[in-house]
Order: sequence, then structure tokens, then C-alpha cells
Amino acid sequence: MEQHQEVFASQSLYRKVLCALSRPGELQEIDEKIIEGLDLDKEESPYGSVYLDALALMVLDQQISFCVLGKSASQASEYFHAERQAQVSDASTADFLFVPQCDEEAYQAILDAKPGTLIDPHTSCTAFVLLDEISLAPEGAAQKRISLKGPGIKETNEVYLSDERALKARVARADEYPCGIDMLFVDKNGKLFGLPRSSELEIFGGEA
Repeated sequence: MEQHQEVFASQSLYRKVLCALSRPGELQEIDEKIIEGLDLDKEESPYGSVYLDALALMVLDQQISFCVLGKSASQASEYFHAERQAQVSDASTADFLFVPQCDEEAYQAILDAKPGTLIDPHTSCTAFVLLDEISLAPEGAAQKRISLKGPGIKETNEVYLSDERALKARVARADEYPCGIDMLFVDKNGKLFGLPRSSELEIFGGEA
């Protein structure tokens, strides 16, 4: 029964990730049923986010390479390797990059993340970034306004984030489509925002 619950939770989360990437600027939510189904406990999380843990456990397996940033990188890497037998890598070669905090290390890692090739754009990195807050309106810590346009968006969509530095690194990369990286942002309440490589973005305000 427990294995069935884990599979169901992973499938449910996967559908939310697909929706977030196919509809940029529309927020999804990782609900408690998913967290319970994956048997995650905040007290046991390497960096205190069961939502980032859930995303990692969804995508990692023994054929995947990953890189975790931040103060708890070593502990988190050991945890995910033990749970999924995925291979620990560095930021420039990892299939998946996990960013629990937006800082200079995260900015550089996103700059260095692999973009795929014109022939095989799907070999690019996907970055998962943890933020304090994501919202569709300027409230609380979510005050950095982001405007999006491109596939999956009728005209433009706007989203507000508590920190825009990861997005500034994405802009600085200046990838040419279909190369580039996909990004998923999750906040401490489980709200999920997808930014596929096909989306154009404009950042308003925030620190340089």
C-alpha cells in the first residue's frame, strides 16, 4: 500500500510540473497529499524544504546526475544518492541542479549549467530553485515582478517572486532556443512556477 501511495504521489507531482512548464506564469501547488504520499518529513530534510525534496525524488534515478548547492550540499547529496542512487556531479555537467538559496554560488551555477545542443537540446540541465514566496500579486515577500511571453501564454503573464537573482542568471546566459535551461521555482508554501527555455522574460525592479 505504501509503495502504491508513493507512485501515485510522484505521478501527481509530475503532472503539476508538466502543467507549470506548459503554462508559464500559472502557479501550481504541491499539496500535503503529495508530501504524505512520498513520506517526507521537514525535520529530516537536508535543507528544511520537503517541497524541493519531493521534486528531487520525482526526477532522480540511477541514470541521472545532479548537483545540490548551499551549506547542506554534502548532506543533501548523500541523502538523494541513497534514496535514488543518482550520481553526484558538478553544476556544469549535472542533469538537474537544486538551488536551496539564491546567492552568488547559485548565480554562477546557473550560468554554468549545460544548455544542451542544437541536435540534442533535451540534454540540457533543469534547475529547481527554492524561494521564500511566489505569488500572482505583489504581496508579502513576493515583490519582484516578472513578465513572461512565449508558447503557452496568450499575451503576457506576470508573476511576483521574493528573489530574482536566479532569473538574472538565466537572462545573462543569453541562450539561443532550442538550447537553454528549464527552470522550476518552488516556494516555502509549495507553490510551483515553471519557466521553460522557450519563454521570454522581463524583470522589473530588484537589486542589480
